[in-house]
Amino acid sequence: MHPATFARWSNQSSFIHRLDARVKLILLLAFVISLALLRAPSTLQLACCFLGLSAIAWSAHLPVVRILRMSLLIVPFIGIFSVILYLTGENGRAWFILAKSYLSALSVLLCVSVTPLS
Repeated sequence: MHPATFARWSNQSSFIHRLDARVKLILLLAFVISLALLRAPSTLQLACCFLGLSAIAWSAHLPVVRILRMSLLIVPFIGIFSVILYLTGENGRAWFILAKSYLSALSVLLCVSVTPLS
């Protein structure tokens, strides 16, 4: 990922881009902490988080599919732990960790993409 891509994405004009960076940081921290505190999220909760983040990317005029693909880069790193948990018999926990990590990475990527670098 070239840094110029983030610079190009962050210099667009949308309601999300115009929010103060401190507000974006507080919202990001609140989202990531609330996601981490969910012990066993339901599929509906995870789907709502995913759709909400996708809607934010769409409303910010960002390439949604590309951002969703880029956030998949977290899977090989956290996937190792998920596979270990899966092999020990904790199937549900393995999927929750994988999904929560992906959603956290997606939220951070969105925050970086809509916050101007200067």
